[in-house]
Amino acid sequence: MSGIFADTSQHREAFSGRGVSQWLVSGICGRDDLLHGLLQKAFLKGCNGHFAQNRKKILVQCVRIMRIGRFFYTVPQGMQPYLGQCFKGQVSSIQVVKARLGFPLNQHPFDLHIGRSVNVTPLDLPSCEITDDGNVRITAVNTGTISGEDNHFYLKELKPYEDSVRTRGYVQAVDKGNEVTFTFPLNAGTADSRLYSKFVVTVWDGSNYVAVSQPHYITNPEKIAKNQNPFHDPLSKKGLLIEHDMLNDAFALGVKHTIVNIPFQAMLGTGIDYEYEGKTYHFSKEFFDIYDKTIFDFSAKGISVTAVILNSWNETTPDLIYPGTKKNASANYYMFNAATEAGYEDIKAMASFLAERYDGTYGKISNWIIGNEINNQQWNYIGPMDVTSYMTEFERAFRVFYTAIKSTNANDRVYFSLDYNWNNEINGTTKYGGKEVVDTFNNLVQAKGQMDWGLAY
Repeated sequence: MSGIFADTSQHREAFSGRGVSQWLVSGICGRDDLLHGLLQKAFLKGCNGHFAQNRKKILVQCVRIMRIGRFFYTVPQGMQPYLGQCFKGQVSSIQVVKARLGFPLNQHPFDLHIGRSVNVTPLDLPSCEITDDGNVRITAVNTGTISGEDNHFYLKELKPYEDSVRTRGYVQAVDKGNEVTFTFPLNAGTADSRLYSKFVVTVWDGSNYVAVSQPHYITNPEKIAKNQNPFHDPLSKKGLLIEHDMLNDAFALGVKHTIVNIPFQAMLGTGIDYEYEGKTYHFSKEFFDIYDKTIFDFSAKGISVTAVILNSWNETTPDLIYPGTKKNASANYYMFNAATEAGYEDIKAMASFLAERYDGTYGKISNWIIGNEINNQQWNYIGPMDVTSYMTEFERAFRVFYTAIKSTNANDRVYFSLDYNWNNEINGTTKYGGKEVVDTFNNLVQAKGQMDWGLAY
């Protein structure tokens, strides 16, 4: 087995030099495939993390795989935020895994350490795109020798809210090679659409499918957009938040750019039925009558329109709120929920409806800002968490918006916004530095499939 192996003793010196206790890097890669497949040759001796006694064995309950620089380590759950601060810019590829591996008590389970670390994702996916004939084509490059029970790579499809490769059958199997290609139907516009899906290459270890690549999304949703009109550049940089009854005054001042806030939860209601990917959604005609007139009149005056999509608390729309989030008196808006099936389906349909409606038919929205000042949870609340976990959930939802908008209007632009705090007023749990938010988001996007995202401020 090839890959990156290293005696962790040499790296413990690097850890200790940054004030990290040696035991923090102890642990075990608690994957089901430890005994069969990719990691069977890894030299693992035990665990120093969370564990529970079961008769004559110690069972590892939960650890994190953490990549620091070129090496993979496993650390007890809860240590990742601390190590992330010590190794800023080097930490990535973090996932929670459940262990089913036990150790007999007579092997000194409480005084053991990892002997080596191993690169567990040797396949790169440099291309995941929609083709001219409406298929999806994925190219995978093998950067190591991968074990398994047969000579095939199996491509798994996951929805944005799914993380386990064992929840579904495989889309396609190909013979192993240094570079392989998967080609299969996109099924755009149907209940079986793969437009929003992420894809993972796996191998079969004799009992389970084991991931050998990072998840990767389609990177060119604009390929299927009906509206291919060029981006509407403002005729000048003069912008203003305009009340509709002051439109003539704004026009007289030469205003060529404006913003409208769209409260996402208020869209739902009756009077407009919308079918998307095999399901029918119901939207408020009363709500859209107001927005239709406003946006149409702005557009008719040649004013470029930017929409800020906001998610307020609403007891009648719980699926739009990230699961487990509690109402917070100091929170103005909340994180969009793409972590559950219901939340994901609502978001993609609502975003698609907005993009279709304001493609010029009822006026034109050219810029879309998802959320407001997201580095401060006062404006995008989910609850205390480290910046990587926070941005992982934001990126998951942002990508759904991005795909819905770009697959409808190819040249619209999609952004998120920050406040003025680039490096100050940071507590690491609900307030984050603007730079670390941008860096973390960009790292996630690069790993999972590039988007042409923008920053609003």
